[in-house]
Amino acid sequence: LIPPENELYDPYGNHWKAEDQDFWVPNFYITHQLNDKITLGLGVTAPFGLGMDWSGDDDFIYRYLVKEVAIESIYVLPVLSYKITDNWSIAGGPMYVKSEVEYEAAVDMSDVETALGAALGFDVYLDDSSMKLEGDNEDGDWGFSLAVHGTIDRVHLGLSYRSAVECMYAGDAAFTIPASAYGPDVDAIIGSYFPDTSGDTKIEMPASLQLGIGFD
Repeated sequence: LIPPENELYDPYGNHWKAEDQDFWVPNFYITHQLNDKITLGLGVTAPFGLGMDWSGDDDFIYRYLVKEVAIESIYVLPVLSYKITDNWSIAGGPMYVKSEVEYEAAVDMSDVETALGAALGFDVYLDDSSMKLEGDNEDGDWGFSLAVHGTIDRVHLGLSYRSAVECMYAGDAAFTIPASAYGPDVDAIIGSYFPDTSGDTKIEMPASLQLGIGFD
């Protein structure tokens, strides 16, 4: 369980605090020894992800950049381990990554207010709209993992490496436009500025290198 806390001070000295969130991080590992030399393993984990939620305050100063964002990623690691000597072994295998991303931001309506005001002949005032993007790397993406384990006298050494993985996301962006005070005909014109659409992007999950030392 990871309960992150996010807060900031803007350039004007105002203090902003994100909503409280709890993230459950799965970790599952199983091994099966085939013979004296070879062992199979499977790991499921979530080393990268989490998110931030600033949606609790409609006046958040950076709401046009982000109101809420979350990235979830699950790593599935099948591994084959080979025992080189009584004290040293190596392991490796492919790494499958399935990931989802959600992003929401407010939409500044000042340009629409200006355009509508010029067309209608009077000042127009509109509440913020919002844009929400949801997507995933539909078929998953791939990397690899490597590991070395050994003992020297009473010292146990372990080194593991997971490659970087570039996740290619595709998804849909939807706009929510609050009703204005100018009637359904004007609302239809406003809505025409913001058609729902699709898009894609990529995020690179970084490589990781871990070293462990233990003593008997």
